[in-house]
Amino acid sequence: MKRVLVIGTTGSGKTTMARKVAEIIDGTALDIDDFLWQPGWVQRPKEEMLAMLVEPLSQERWTLSGNNRKNRDFYWSRADTVIWLNYSFWVVFSRLLMRTIKRVVMKEEVMPGCVETFHSQFLSKDSLLVWFFKTYWHRKKDYRKAINEDKYQHLTVLEFRHPRQAKQFLENLRETAETR
Repeated sequence: MKRVLVIGTTGSGKTTMARKVAEIIDGTALDIDDFLWQPGWVQRPKEEMLAMLVEPLSQERWTLSGNNRKNRDFYWSRADTVIWLNYSFWVVFSRLLMRTIKRVVMKEEVMPGCVETFHSQFLSKDSLLVWFFKTYWHRKKDYRKAINEDKYQHLTVLEFRHPRQAKQFLENLRETAETR
């Protein structure tokens, strides 16, 4: 396990999981959103974004969190492992709602020049909460289909259906790394 993708629906904890795995495997934690978004929530052109990822994804050890389906082949072909945070609707929704409220209240900068506001998250059709409702079920079906495609059979797929399973995995991975 050296090149790890962490996938899951919006709010499932992809970035947190990727950071923890990267720390354990002594790799670089990357987030697709950091390459996708420019200040003011302006989407970066595909070619520019992918060019920015070539060097980091050529390193020996990394984790990459995110859901950018349009460029799946680019990421998945470079990975050896996929961690799928396939949690229940209510687990993810409650986490996303709490995270969103915290970010709005604290005025956290999600990425340079990108802040979630009350209006953007609770009164806009572009809200992550709206996005979650639009994509939750579709993403689950899409991931299931993708991990069974022939071109991705080189990947070790770890599917966690509950946060307890992910926590146990991290504990086991940490113990294994410490014995090396």
